[in-house]
Amino acid sequence: MAGVWLDNWRGLKNLMLLGVVSDSVRADWDTVVNTSGRLITASTGNGGVSPMAGYYNGNSGRTHASSPNALVFGTGDEAPGASDFCLQAKWTANLSRVALEETNSYDDSTYTKTKTIDCTVQNTGADAVTVREWGIESSILGNPVLLYRAVLSSPVTLYQYESATFRCTLRMRLTDPV
Repeated sequence: MAGVWLDNWRGLKNLMLLGVVSDSVRADWDTVVNTSGRLITASTGNGGVSPMAGYYNGNSGRTHASSPNALVFGTGDEAPGASDFCLQAKWTANLSRVALEETNSYDDSTYTKTKTIDCTVQNTGADAVTVREWGIESSILGNPVLLYRAVLSSPVTLYQYESATFRCTLRMRLTDPV
């Protein structure tokens, strides 16, 4: 299963590199669109977002403010595209995040950080739900922004009170900007 790093992630990386220097969006440089389709400009956003930061578990003591990212799940099955700004059909009701574990490792020889996130979700609704898509969602001043979207190669159906653990492994290599 291969997903796509979205234009939002490219825009946020550029915001970090640009240091949020202007109040206007630079065409195709730092464009970020929230999950409702609204443009977030450099003046309303912040450039400190990274998918390598902490992840939020809605059922733990952690808050979205201290852990800016969340794994989100949905039932859509359209192939991801870089211009996506939301999941096709986000699963919002009857979803309980039962557990979330993160591990980080570093490779000093290649300047690579690897983050593994295990997120266990449970269907608390009466109807079965088939998880077909997932993503990495972050927050810019209260605006949810989707950074990554993928469609599962094998959908997972959860019946009432069934749980599944999804593992996400991210690798980022530090390189100097050109």
